[in-house]
Amino acid sequence: GASRRGGSEDTMRRKLLALVAKRAGRSSGNNGSMQRAVQGTQRSQTEIDMKDRARALGVQMTDQEIREAVSTMPMDMYGRITQSLYERWLVEKTQPAAERLALLGILELPHGRDVTRRLLAAADFIGGALYSMTGTIVAGEAGMHVVGAVLVGSFSGIGGGTVNNLLMGKTPVFWMENPAWLVLAVTSSLVTFYMWPLLEDQVAKHECEAMHPDAEGRIHPEAFHEWLAQADNSFLHRLKVSLHANFGHFPSPQETFEFLDKEGKGYLSLPDLRALLRQSAMDAPIIYAADTISLTSFAISGAQQGIVRGMHPVICAVAGVTICSGGVFRDLACHRNVAIGIDSYALATGAGATVYVSLRQLMLRGWPLPFEFRLACTVATVAGLRWLAWTKRPNQLLSPMFSD
Repeated sequence: GASRRGGSEDTMRRKLLALVAKRAGRSSGNNGSMQRAVQGTQRSQTEIDMKDRARALGVQMTDQEIREAVSTMPMDMYGRITQSLYERWLVEKTQPAAERLALLGILELPHGRDVTRRLLAAADFIGGALYSMTGTIVAGEAGMHVVGAVLVGSFSGIGGGTVNNLLMGKTPVFWMENPAWLVLAVTSSLVTFYMWPLLEDQVAKHECEAMHPDAEGRIHPEAFHEWLAQADNSFLHRLKVSLHANFGHFPSPQETFEFLDKEGKGYLSLPDLRALLRQSAMDAPIIYAADTISLTSFAISGAQQGIVRGMHPVICAVAGVTICSGGVFRDLACHRNVAIGIDSYALATGAGATVYVSLRQLMLRGWPLPFEFRLACTVATVAGLRWLAWTKRPNQLLSPMFSD
């Protein structure tokens, strides 16, 4: 009996000890939670030293500037800026801007159908390559070596978009985000620098044979006049248009011959024909059409950068014209007349961007205008103005300020 009582007492003692330990553990956990809550409250009530805070963030502020900053922040009843008040002030200051950026970021996503987005992207790349090629050719005509020509050509291809991105506050610029653009510009410029002269030689030799040169490869005036008489009408018109700026009128065959014979030799050689054929190739309708398509795409992308940044509609429309900056740099670097004020580049891109932005403003007022419709109207505007400019050549689409 005594042993049974002893065993039951031991069992009860163990149960009591376990119960006490369990309650002690609960009390310890509650105390830990309470301690953490107290520490959190104390941290939130800790006073912020704005001078130390600015120094930790790498912001150099004078005492006067710190006092002015503190005057805009909420304080507790003791005149202190606590951690909780400081965090609340930060949320009030930064949340609207972050929220606005998040909503504007949606506008940067591609719109329209997948095929439309692909066509616009293809037009952008074609335009970048085309402007790099023409910039390189112009630089080569100016006597630049490969480094200078590639630099001018590359900036002609990506310079307009770079200026647009910088003005709209988009950094890094597009070719830094997507290096394929830079590779495209440099590659197009390099290939053009080395391949274009070879292509010119082949075409010049072919045309030279059609002019029936003498045994020494010289082309006399009679053979040149006969070749001009048999030339294609479109080629002949482009030739006259390109030479109109030098004469102020359409030159006669003899004037054209004398213009090409700069040394007064009395005959033309293969090098003399290269400049003639080069100018004709640069003014070819297919180049002009590709240029027009690229201008449409660039006008939309330039205006879209302003829309994405929440700019005023007028600023968005003007942003489309900044795409022409690459050509401005090319002309200045090569000592040429700046084409933006003579040709239809700025007029066409500005008008296209204005139409695109205006139609979007109508959408904001409830008009159901799909992206494809806005794109078609923009294309029609740019293409229409470029066509008018083509038909009026050699006269300008808009009259200059001072005319004869």
